[in-house]
Order: sequence, then structure tokens, then C-alpha cells
Amino acid sequence: MDEPLKFTAITLLEKIIEFSNMTNADHWSFEKQIQNPPRRLRLRQISALTQAFFPEISYSTDIKTKIEMLLTGEFIHQKKMSDYNNLLLEMDKEIRNSFHIKKERKWEHEHLKNNYQRLVEYKMVLNKLFQFNSGILEISYYYLLPVVVSNDISKKINCEKLDRFLALIIDPKNKSFTKEELISKYHYPTEDLSEIDEDWL
Repeated sequence: MDEPLKFTAITLLEKIIEFSNMTNADHWSFEKQIQNPPRRLRLRQISALTQAFFPEISYSTDIKTKIEMLLTGEFIHQKKMSDYNNLLLEMDKEIRNSFHIKKERKWEHEHLKNNYQRLVEYKMVLNKLFQFNSGILEISYYYLLPVVVSNDISKKINCEKLDRFLALIIDPKNKSFTKEELISKYHYPTEDLSEIDEDWL
């Protein structure tokens, strides 16, 4: 995964999804990854980004719990619903543009958490779709058509709206950081992940 010029809440979520797909939850700890430098570095990145975007989560909370909170939306209960006022108005508008259904009561934490869970689930499905051909290193001419067709379809999928809503649920303030800011303020790792990945292969 290439690192962006600006790190946002989506950067954090994508790193968590990537890591969660590499190993089962029993191994989501620094201790379990001590013999695996690439995964351990990913955990350090996640830890730093979590501090940047979730100051309300205790520094002493273990990394596995933080990952679970981000994947399940449990963090939403630690925020005030008023933090989401602008987002909820945008969600209302989006829903009303597609469905003529009356909203009967105010949004609650559990409503937002359910929406978040479903959107994360959908993002995971899309990630698998985008990686459909990632394991192909060499292939004969006669088997290339599925690669061409699937790549063409994947290129036409626009995740902008999905990522926008996910980012605003994670971080209603829509913050962003440069890598230099993350390094100086939150001890974001300076090692080159792509180099470590290559060395580990």
C-alpha cells in the first residue's frame, strides 16, 4: 500500500483492513508479530494513526482492542451525537434523494454504528475485488481475458462517496496530517514499509 501525501481517517481504516486480512485476530499484537517485521511495522503505523485520529481512546488500550473498535464501530459510542450533526444532515439528504421514507426519530449511536459496519463490510468486499488479479505474476496469453475484463470493471468503480462517509464517521472533524506531522507528534514509524516487505519475501 503506497503512503499518501496526506493521511486521513481512511488511511487508518485501509491499513487496519489490510492488516486484518493478513492474520487472524489472535495475532493482533506486537508480541505475536515480533518475528514478522512487516506486520509489526504495520501495527506501529496503526498505533500512531489511532493516536492521531482517536485521542479519546486511552493510550493504554491494547492495539487489538483499537483495531476491533475501528472495524466494528464501537468507537462511535465514545463520541457525542452532536459531533456528527453535519454528517447526519448529509446522510438525511443522501437517503431522501433515493427513498421517500419519513424519519420517525432522531439518529442514535446504534444507528450510526450499524451504518458504519455495513459500509466497512462493503469496503472489504470491494478491496477483495480490486485485488482479484494481485496474485498473478505470470500468465499465458490464452488466459488473459479474465484479467482484462476484471481490471476494466474494477477501474470503473468509484469509491469516493463510500470513503467520504466512512472518513466522516471515523473523524467528524475530517482532519489530515502530513507524514512529517505524524512522525513529530505521534511517533509514526520512519522505516520504508515497501523495502521491508521486499526483504521479507
